[in-house]
Amino acid sequence: MRHVAWDFDVLREHARRVEQLGDDVAEAASAVRSLGLGDGAFGLLCSFLVTPAVMITSAAAGMIADSEALLQRTGSQLRGLARDGEEFELGVVDALRTMDGGFE
Repeated sequence: MRHVAWDFDVLREHARRVEQLGDDVAEAASAVRSLGLGDGAFGLLCSFLVTPAVMITSAAAGMIADSEALLQRTGSQLRGLARDGEEFELGVVDALRTMDGGFE
């Protein structure tokens, strides 16, 4: 039989790293949103490319923002998992101590 051991501090550290990654992705989203393409961005012959480029940039910014939200939510859920797991573990330890005291 295999035993699973959880290190809740490591899980919280992983959550912190995931949330930091989310913050980094938010910076990328901000950079994409700050881009601006004018009608002259591609010159006169290729000015028709501005509209598709703006549409693609907008879609990319939306996907990057969604990724940031997903990373932040994942970090939060990892923190919750660590908290709930630790509470459960402490409850089991308390129950075992109570049972052990009854057998003395």
